[in-house]
Amino acid sequence: KFEGMRGDNGQAIITGSGVVKKLPLPLLPNGEPPLEIDLKIQAQNLPFNNDLRDALQPAWQKSWEIINPTGYSDIAARIHVEPGKPDVNHISITPHADSHIVLVIPRTPHEGVEPGSTIELRMENVRGRFDFDNGKVSMNDVDFFFHGAPIHFNSGSVVVEDSGRFALAVSELEVKGLQ
Repeated sequence: KFEGMRGDNGQAIITGSGVVKKLPLPLLPNGEPPLEIDLKIQAQNLPFNNDLRDALQPAWQKSWEIINPTGYSDIAARIHVEPGKPDVNHISITPHADSHIVLVIPRTPHEGVEPGSTIELRMENVRGRFDFDNGKVSMNDVDFFFHGAPIHFNSGSVVVEDSGRFALAVSELEVKGLQ
């Protein structure tokens, strides 16, 4: 059991607490005892950088090149792993106002479109709350600027496949002054 863990990584401040228990169950195939893990971790001012990308699941690493986030965020995570039960992975991400996303979408090659060409959509000053629950991200009260126009949507979701391909849906999208 650990409490009051605190550290830093650059300008990020990371705190946490949790419990790791050996369980009185048969040994795992690798000969190690099964563990129950229950962790709560928070990070403030965590940068969207290559270190963070490399710590993500493979599907999210692949989608990073499509999303291209920059800036900083605050993160609260709860992870619970217990043999024979589904894992619980909940991560809440709250980006700071100076965070941006540049969606880089590959264009389908056809006549008049060069192979490998892309469309770039820059979203500036992204705000809101993004909750990751076992593979699905729920988005709530999201605001950003697109070519200077304020954009808002109340809710949405993103599901990322292992290939990096993703499905995105939003509701109550509002755009003001787009030219």
